[in-house]
Amino acid sequence: MDYQLYAWTENEEVRFSELALWEQEMLFRDEFDASYYSKVLSWECYERLSHIAWQWGMLLLGAKEYRAAYRRFVDGIYVCRDAVWKCHFPKDGGVNPFVLALDELYKGCEEAAYRDNSTLWELFYEDAIQDIRQGLWKAAPPEPSV
Repeated sequence: MDYQLYAWTENEEVRFSELALWEQEMLFRDEFDASYYSKVLSWECYERLSHIAWQWGMLLLGAKEYRAAYRRFVDGIYVCRDAVWKCHFPKDGGVNPFVLALDELYKGCEEAAYRDNSTLWELFYEDAIQDIRQGLWKAAPPEPSV
């Protein structure tokens, strides 16, 4: 009987073999694509897509695949932007949860760019991620005064 090592710990961090990482990525890709290319993108669908993008980015960040992680976080940011534009949310309902989710994805982009130590910072600014985030926060209703 043959065994194959899929994951192990090293310096208190979980490491995946290339095969295990690939399998996990394929699961995320299948789920993301199935939701993204569905006929109707509902609130729940956008919510699921943003969460998958965050999970996928975190998996890749942990595997030190910084560029791939950055792209997944950006995918999630675009999902949140589209959800804010296309899904009904009451104007007086507080801050749209997709704007809050976008902040987490934005932090993921920053972390990937910081850890990459190369041209990801340039890409971060070229992609106008900060502008998208600021624009959605400016459109959000102000916090109620207490």
